[in-house]
Amino acid sequence: MNKLLKNTRNVLFSWRFLLNLAIILVATSWISLMSQTVTVRDGDGNIVQEATRTARLYESWWAVARRGPAMKSHGRAVSLHLGVCFIITFAVWYVALNGKKRAASVGRREDAPESSREETPHADA
Repeated sequence: MNKLLKNTRNVLFSWRFLLNLAIILVATSWISLMSQTVTVRDGDGNIVQEATRTARLYESWWAVARRGPAMKSHGRAVSLHLGVCFIITFAVWYVALNGKKRAASVGRREDAPESSREETPHADA
């Protein structure tokens, strides 16, 4: 349990993890949350006007930062985006950190001198 907490702390306070999380949040903020098309037709069924509105994640982040209207729905979108990105980034960094530590410990064992790997000879009486 102590090792788990130590590794978690090492990942959370790593500047590389925080930078990676920030880059992923910025890169994925262009994903569209919703696309809505409004079509206006005349009496014969012909299209008179058509408009498509696309809502992107960065618009929700901006609305939360300004405390704009519909704060509750924008807050949900932002918290979901932040949570998913955090969980994925944390999982990748946690596994990568453990992989580096395991590789380092295996490397230390292989660097041991040959005499320490051999069994000590038994004296026959």
